Amino acid sequence: MSRCGLEFTESDWDRAVTFDVTAVQDSVSDGDTRSAIVVKLLNESKSAASQYKTPEEWLKHHQVKIEVHSRDAPSRQCYSIYDPHYKTFDGRHYNYQNVGEYIFAKSTVRKFQVNTRIWVCREREKWKTAACNCGVAIADGDDIISIDMCQWQNANRTVFKQIPLRVKIRSPNKWPTSRFGVFHNKKGNEYKVQTSSGATVRVLAGRWGMSVYLTVPASDNNRTAGLCGNNNNNTSDDLKDPTGSETIYIKKFVQSWRVSRNESLFRVSPSETPTPNKAEKYCRCNDESGTDCTISNFVKSVEVTPAKWIPLLHPPRLVERSVEESDLTTSDDDFDDDYKFNYIDSDINFVEPSWPTPNGITNEEAYQLCRDGLYESAVVKACMALDLLTSSDAIDRTLADCVEDIKLTDDLSWVPSYLSVIEESCVQESLKNKSLWINTDPSVTSIDELIKPPQVLKEAFCEGNCSGRGTCLDGVCQCPSGYTDSDCSVEVDRPPELYGFTNLGLCDVRHHPCRRTFVVGDGFLDTGNLICYIEDTLANGTVLLTKTKGEFQAVNEVICPLPNMRIQLGNSSPLINGRRWSPRKRAGEFGRWQTHQQRCELHFL
Repeated sequence: MSRCGLEFTESDWDRAVTFDVTAVQDSVSDGDTRSAIVVKLLNESKSAASQYKTPEEWLKHHQVKIEVHSRDAPSRQCYSIYDPHYKTFDGRHYNYQNVGEYIFAKSTVRKFQVNTRIWVCREREKWKTAACNCGVAIADGDDIISIDMCQWQNANRTVFKQIPLRVKIRSPNKWPTSRFGVFHNKKGNEYKVQTSSGATVRVLAGRWGMSVYLTVPASDNNRTAGLCGNNNNNTSDDLKDPTGSETIYIKKFVQSWRVSRNESLFRVSPSETPTPNKAEKYCRCNDESGTDCTISNFVKSVEVTPAKWIPLLHPPRLVERSVEESDLTTSDDDFDDDYKFNYIDSDINFVEPSWPTPNGITNEEAYQLCRDGLYESAVVKACMALDLLTSSDAIDRTLADCVEDIKLTDDLSWVPSYLSVIEESCVQESLKNKSLWINTDPSVTSIDELIKPPQVLKEAFCEGNCSGRGTCLDGVCQCPSGYTDSDCSVEVDRPPELYGFTNLGLCDVRHHPCRRTFVVGDGFLDTGNLICYIEDTLANGTVLLTKTKGEFQAVNEVICPLPNMRIQLGNSSPLINGRRWSPRKRAGEFGRWQTHQQRCELHFL
């Protein structure tokens, strides 16, 4: 409701009062419903109720009841999986390999748009074999949120088990902005963004890239454009360019939605005058629990394992101007906003690899690995038990994509990634069957408890399938002795591996304070007492040791605060300092700072 209290006085009791009501969008196909808004007497004037002994008696004779009819309409989902495999809102599948930034989907009636960035994710002997999603930016009204791993485009991704994600907010509004609800899992490889318009974006990152799932409400039916199609329940006309012209050629269709550097949502500056957000005025009114006016009050992303989602309370970055407006930013990060990204105007030729791969993987081996990993998984068995995968098409298509990606990347670690694809497909199918989600317990009175996840899925849908070593209990991994983390992937007694720094170990002191650095590795534990050891070697040879408290970000990332740098800026000969640091004394890095650049190089001690 747009307001939770109405006030009438003796002088204006007969005036008309209007307020808005909106339906809760939960993606569950639960049929048309009827509900009632009942007006309760909160305060009474003496004269108005003088003829009645109690307010309840007054309300009994003056009861106001408003009936609300809610029409059920299906939401639809579009996705782009890794390198990238697309499915439009209407269900058309296609693949396309090239780099650049593209309009994934946009509304034709409101300010809503999702862009994806694609990088070269695999090269063999200077031949490019695969391109993968590396970033997504969501614009809703004047607010823009980006989830990005593209700054790692020059890193050796064969070393990484998981590439860190960078989340940034560009907004003229205060955080948390009313347009976004942002959540992430503990491992840091999965994000969920709920928008006030009812759309939900899910991002799942891996070693080579990311998958992007966009679910839009029924109000967007036949009102979208972009790589996801026009959302009109007709697969035959999905390939339309920005002018509305149809084509039968995938390449021509995809290239028509490429954007230039100046059109990039990763760089655009938000409007100085915020557009009023209609969603801001809707609240849930409850005498017992209080008034709730957050996005999650009226836009609900139904989850099988809701406990895994952690609200993003403090975004790493809040940008109120574009990078071109000033040569000085106020971020403590050493991450460069304006990293070089390939917006190319011409195509890159990708070479189709062949079997066996350079590591000797054969087609038969890849097929058997993917088939066993998918068909024998608890996820697939649980979905099939509920008849959510009655057609083998979804599994067979995923199986084929899994085999193809092993060939493209020469990497056998794709099965967990494609289990997540099956899981998402299964959940979307389950939402079409309200009997699986509606809580029939007559004692339930809370609206939040009326929708419950199917227990069969909760017992199978654990993060990363518990790495094949834990037990899934109610959506939470129970890890055996010696292992920890949300997916039982981290060995407790094994020291963390260190891969390096973000931004290739560079921090430009002309643009950043350079007061902290992101340490990237694998196997970090959230112990609460992470210590970073920093050695400063001055130009005169003096060595200063400093300890700072590390901030756990995820299993693959720790933030190390840095002491103030002793640095001279100018055109004269630079003062050069060296710096060694080591979280937990497991390994160390050496840093060298010159006049305008801070560079960190990785050395193991």
